[in-house]
Amino acid sequence: MEQEGQGKGALIGIIIVIVLLALGGYWLWREGGSSILSPETASDDLEAIEADLSANALNGFDDDLSDIEAELQ
Repeated sequence: MEQEGQGKGALIGIIIVIVLLALGGYWLWREGGSSILSPETASDDLEAIEADLSANALNGFDDDLSDIEAELQ
């Protein structure tokens, strides 16, 4: 009797996870993906890589990392 109840609980848990993943996937598809980073080029050229890096606002990460490091000390 206990095994039957555990099986139902696991099945319900799996169904909930699948539904949440489906809803998240639908939301991401509807929103058009991530808009945080700029589109990148497929070039291996150094100038193209530098242009991709400068197109993304990564300057604030150093400040954030410094703040985190100060909090940990």
